[in-house]
Amino acid sequence: MNSTVPIEYDDYSLSSETTDSLNRYDQNFLVEHYNSLPNDDNKKAFKASLEGVDYDDLFQNKLPSALNNDKSSDKSGFDPDTIRPFPMPVPDTNTNTNTNTNLKVAACIMAGGAGTRLGFPGPKGTFPVIRNKTLFDFLIPRCPSDLPVYIMTSPDNDEETQEFFRKRNYYGRGPSGFVFFKQSMLPTLSPTHKLLLSTPHSLLLSSSGNGS
Repeated sequence: MNSTVPIEYDDYSLSSETTDSLNRYDQNFLVEHYNSLPNDDNKKAFKASLEGVDYDDLFQNKLPSALNNDKSSDKSGFDPDTIRPFPMPVPDTNTNTNTNTNLKVAACIMAGGAGTRLGFPGPKGTFPVIRNKTLFDFLIPRCPSDLPVYIMTSPDNDEETQEFFRKRNYYGRGPSGFVFFKQSMLPTLSPTHKLLLSTPHSLLLSSSGNGS
């Protein structure tokens, strides 16, 4: 059994709440690692990252849920999370789009993935399929012009995706025809439920899934 790791407090020290949480969930090796780092801007960024995690939710809710999903493919008793509404786009008087205030539906494109498996160095939606026509080029024109389109991106590709739409002049719908939102990210755990690092100064993060 691992012992609790105490720390001395200064401007670079982790909060007592974070330290207690890491020790409580057997992640005290991270406290040791953190304390071994030199006091610099990288350490400050790492501190903010560690203190930004809800460890109770991660280990008491997210992890048990993931383990239960792995054990059974039967989703008959699955209760989805409460639906969280996104703000409807403001009508664009210049392009006369989204003027139907009674809209109850919207299109949603899951575009958080990278083009890694396609061998493409960019957002998957910008992958040229035929004659430089991208996946977005095929999908967006299929959406009715008065239907708001929600584009789910990731922290890694959000800026590049939005720049792509700007260059496409938002397909003639205006910026208000789209709502871009980033999928949430969670710290990645090893098979033994240890938090993983992507660099000595940052946690390894992964997508929490389309349903989050």
